[in-house]
Amino acid sequence: MFSSERKPERMVKYKLNLLIIVVFLNISQYKGLIIREQNPIDQQTDIFFIDDSGTRETSFVDGSGLGTGSDFGLLPNPLLALALLMIPMIMMPMMSSVTSESSSAVAPIPVVSTPVLVTVPSTQAAVQTTTPCVPTNCPAEYRLLNDQTASPNCYRYSGVGKLSWSESLKECTKTPGAYLWKPNDEKEADAVRSVFAFGTDVDVWIGAHSPLHDGNYEYAVVGGALSLTNLPFGTLFTDTSKEDCIEIEVNNSNVWEWDDEGCDDKIRYICEVPRQTCP
Repeated sequence: MFSSERKPERMVKYKLNLLIIVVFLNISQYKGLIIREQNPIDQQTDIFFIDDSGTRETSFVDGSGLGTGSDFGLLPNPLLALALLMIPMIMMPMMSSVTSESSSAVAPIPVVSTPVLVTVPSTQAAVQTTTPCVPTNCPAEYRLLNDQTASPNCYRYSGVGKLSWSESLKECTKTPGAYLWKPNDEKEADAVRSVFAFGTDVDVWIGAHSPLHDGNYEYAVVGGALSLTNLPFGTLFTDTSKEDCIEIEVNNSNVWEWDDEGCDDKIRYICEVPRQTCP
């Protein structure tokens, strides 16, 4: 049995066969019989042709060769061209119908779009910004300089109090982070002298000393070398005796002067402490 899905296809064959018979009869110049009859094989209606001599011809549909029919008159020759022109005109809508029905019988496959999550590795490292946590106040007995561009640190002057170099260092380090002064340039030294108002020829201990007693000097606690032949500013006192500790003063010419002294000498001192910053 043929399924119902082939019915449009059988109708196309039916109409096409009918047109072919018309053209054939017109060319062969004889009468024939066209019959429609149920085919005993598939129980479907088919088309058969019998010529005017009574000979049964093969079915145009399934070849059963059975059936009877009535006279079918000949088409006049002038209509042959018209019949030929009608074939594509009839076939086009029929084929379109078959194509439409066939395509509608097949359900489209839905396309499901699945979102894809993509993790893009970061190419930039996290940047940590350290904001200085600078207090406005210095530790007790320490002062800020009047010129903050010279140094942001805090300083303490011993005044009239005098101690040996090691005693001065010990007194400074009682304050966490503090040390004996390390003068970096003349601007800083002038600002320190201005805020504490000490005069000329006043000896002051700084943090430089020679721990190996060999004339090579370095700063205690903070580190860093000091070369007496290449001073950061000022001048070297002419009468040096290669002592182990260094003091600084302003001479009568108002020039900063560096000098080595015996570490046990008792003179004034200046402590320095950086203002704390956030970790």
